[in-house]
Amino acid sequence: MSYSDEEINTSSRPIVTTNHSSRVSQPSIVFLGALGLGAISLGFIPLAQFATLLAIGLPFWYSRENKQFIRVGLLYFIHIGALAIFVGLRSYADETARPVIVEAPITFDLWLGNGQLPTHMLQQWLYSEGDVAWYDQLMAVLYAGHFFVIWLAALFLWAKDEVRFSAFMLSNVLCYFISLAVHFAYPTAPPWLASQNEVIENVSRIFLKVGSELSPEAVKKGIDISGNDVAAMPSVHMMVTWLVFLSAARIHLVVSILAGIYALLMLWGIVYGGEHYLVDALMGIAMASFGWWTTHRVIRGRSDTKSRN
Repeated sequence: MSYSDEEINTSSRPIVTTNHSSRVSQPSIVFLGALGLGAISLGFIPLAQFATLLAIGLPFWYSRENKQFIRVGLLYFIHIGALAIFVGLRSYADETARPVIVEAPITFDLWLGNGQLPTHMLQQWLYSEGDVAWYDQLMAVLYAGHFFVIWLAALFLWAKDEVRFSAFMLSNVLCYFISLAVHFAYPTAPPWLASQNEVIENVSRIFLKVGSELSPEAVKKGIDISGNDVAAMPSVHMMVTWLVFLSAARIHLVVSILAGIYALLMLWGIVYGGEHYLVDALMGIAMASFGWWTTHRVIRGRSDTKSRN
């Protein structure tokens, strides 16, 4: 839902929406960009890490001289802290005594695919062993890049809509912890692992094969960070992507369309790549929808209350 700016006293800070985009042209950003590009060219910091740090750092930089600094800083601290806890604890979710769920998602996907697994259908149609197509590379980039998209979306929302920015940050936190609980309670094997254990017919783990050719070090680092092969339910990739779509929807037509395309591509990529069953993705969408509805409703209500006062 899109909201227009409210008329308020100029001595107070905007409550419903805040547009910071006019400040992005300040000379300070030129200095930061030059500094970052210099670090990249000298090999001190990889491009992806610099882009992520820049996306996170800009809101701090432009909020440093007003009361928003504390609020923005707190939201980033909570989000990053929750993500660190999620990543750290999820690596232990496969070390419990609970049995790994293998058959249930297969049964559900067979029902959704009218007797065929969606992953099998997509790979039989599109994938050729030993031949890396452009869409295989696209899938790998989408899958690996979603952590950067989180901070890019946060930067955009911070610049456009204060309420949606806050709701996006906190809905991610809520979904991280719900997902973590599910990973511990219901460890679930992804399609590639079920295939590896001969529960289903051959499923290629395309991301691993393509990613190893594009950037072996990045793939190894990503797998080490994940640290858990049986955390397929729900799909956190789909959950985060759907939160990006929900938070960006109706703010701007072009951005809404791009976010929708991104969500559809992620849905295709994680199922085609053998990383998730379709049911894993649907659960991620459901969880993201619940998280967004809950946090946005609460934050919007509090903002309306403050504006009336």
